[in-house]
Amino acid sequence: MGTFTSITLQSKQEQNISHGFKLLKEIEHSLSSYNKHALLYQLNQNKTVKADKYLLESIQKSQVFYTKSNGFFNITIGSITKKLYNFGEDEKIPSQKALKSANTNISGIHIKKNIITLDKNTTLDLGGMGKGYGVDKVANYYREQNISYGLIALSGDIQALHPTTIYIDSPFKEKPFAKLQTLHPNISISTSGTYRRYVKSKKHHHLINPKIKKQGRSFVSITLITKQNNTLIDAMATAIGVMSEKEALGFLVNNPHIAYVLVKPNGHIIYGNFAELVRIKWLK
Repeated sequence: MGTFTSITLQSKQEQNISHGFKLLKEIEHSLSSYNKHALLYQLNQNKTVKADKYLLESIQKSQVFYTKSNGFFNITIGSITKKLYNFGEDEKIPSQKALKSANTNISGIHIKKNIITLDKNTTLDLGGMGKGYGVDKVANYYREQNISYGLIALSGDIQALHPTTIYIDSPFKEKPFAKLQTLHPNISISTSGTYRRYVKSKKHHHLINPKIKKQGRSFVSITLITKQNNTLIDAMATAIGVMSEKEALGFLVNNPHIAYVLVKPNGHIIYGNFAELVRIKWLK
């Protein structure tokens, strides 16, 4: 999935860890835009593919998230992140002319049963929700096995099957700045930021507004928390990362089931909606 992954279970259930990684491999084989054998890679190259259940569901969910986020979450951003910046491969900084002409029209995706077709200049990138989707699938499998103690973590996307403690890393220093104590089982946490994935300088980070085709500048770190839905908050963290502060707070006011910790470039922290989900302690 393009990141370090960890699965933690009690020793009596450790045989289920390997199945969790197997499931993630299956999902990666659908959603990867790097692996030449993956379905999404083939879709981007050939503009049509027969989808499996993971690719079909991910794209359909992404279309819903596009509407929910007022267009700020848009998987056709691949026309910029994959075709121009080439994040994760032969990275480069594109010209303003190339950015302006990139196709980020969501209507360039066509689905008929399990056949997905893209318009000629449309390229998809599921990196904004794929890790959260993978976490959900593994967590759901463990619940089906009556496993109620465990932690699934794909980089900043985490689901805790039991109440636990999670730390949020500082975007400015190599240490955490906040400690979260989850209040219930099956709590999802997703953190996205502009400070780790970029080309040459942090100015050219990977959170790009698909509407204006420029990097988001309002926040350097976005952490969202909700009940049992990493797919949603992974996508919404991506969307909030490219919104203005006013748009982001408007979205979060209208979604009180999502707690948030937003860090601005000047270090100011905006947070809220904690009551039903977590307790937070600020660290020095």
